[in-house]
Amino acid sequence: MTLQLEHVGFRYPGSSRLVLDDLSCAFEPGTVSVIVGPNAAGKTTLLRILAGVAVLKSGIARLDDQNLRTIKARERAARIAYMAQRPTLAAGFTVEQTLALGRYALGPDPDAIERAMKRTEINAMANLGFHTLSAGQQQRVMLARALAQLDPWGAKRGPECSRFLIADEPTSAMDPRHSIMTATLLQELATLGIGVVVSLHDLTAAVRLADRAVVLGADGRVAASGDVSQTLVPDILEPIYGVPFVVTPTPVGSVVTPVALDVPLDHDTEVPE
Repeated sequence: MTLQLEHVGFRYPGSSRLVLDDLSCAFEPGTVSVIVGPNAAGKTTLLRILAGVAVLKSGIARLDDQNLRTIKARERAARIAYMAQRPTLAAGFTVEQTLALGRYALGPDPDAIERAMKRTEINAMANLGFHTLSAGQQQRVMLARALAQLDPWGAKRGPECSRFLIADEPTSAMDPRHSIMTATLLQELATLGIGVVVSLHDLTAAVRLADRAVVLGADGRVAASGDVSQTLVPDILEPIYGVPFVVTPTPVGSVVTPVALDVPLDHDTEVPE
């Protein structure tokens, strides 16, 4: 059982540039997978396609061998939760109301909302306006909304119905404590049988969080896919990012460090953003 993309090509309306080009990859339940790559490599687009948010023009997305587009919205909402990189929400919603929106397609469930708030430590914010929160707090709320949607500690689904949480840079604005808490929580979801797929720029965090990695190149193709110990390594990362890397083992996990260039960048050379 997998969530997978087969020969996906994608360009945004009005653009001639292929963001993703003949891309194929697969993600398993019970596994934490990370998407890494340079800016504009298509990480967010890939996640949006996996979540069913972006509509494919070329290729196919499948969930357990079923075309994702043929799965009814309510069923898809019960099985795939998506946490966007930049939360957008109309002003006026409280934190608790924001979590309730995650239950819109599935029906109200105050217990699921309570469980999600407790696990993300946002109970004290329940009655605050979402728009009044810091960026890091908003990320925790949106993670809680995804958890309320899937309700991994309450809802019971058969093994034939795999579930996934898809998150785009979920800890980018969080402080160290809450980044660690979130990573631990995502790993716990995997032990409960949920597939976790996240994009990250922090390669050290990626190595410590994930079981598997998909490395995207600037051309929108998969440069490498597999165990993080075999993919997040200098031989693969250096040509993708254009800088040298050193991977240093430590007692708490490997540190992936880009090395400063010996010469300044040639500013006449176009560098992918």
